Amino acid sequence: MTYDVFGGTLNLAQSISCVQALTKFLKSVNWKVPQEEKQALDLLNKWSPMDVDDALELLSPAFVNPAVRKYAVTRLQQADDEVIFDR
Repeated sequence: MTYDVFGGTLNLAQSISCVQALTKFLKSVNWKVPQEEKQALDLLNKWSPMDVDDALELLSPAFVNPAVRKYAVTRLQQADDEVIFDR
């Protein structure tokens, strides 16, 4: 399955299985364009769950979209306390 994303094609099966690609993908989104935002949020929910370090990165000032930040908080809530405190 491929998505037409931002004027290019994204192979969904390959991309969503690569957890490390999610933050890079989200950085490439122009959040001021409603269609890009919608596509990005749809893909966010299909992506393989990210690890704690990447979730923490989504809480940085570089990511201001509330849905992205909520996703990061959810991932942190699902993580074991030991993993979080080892950071």
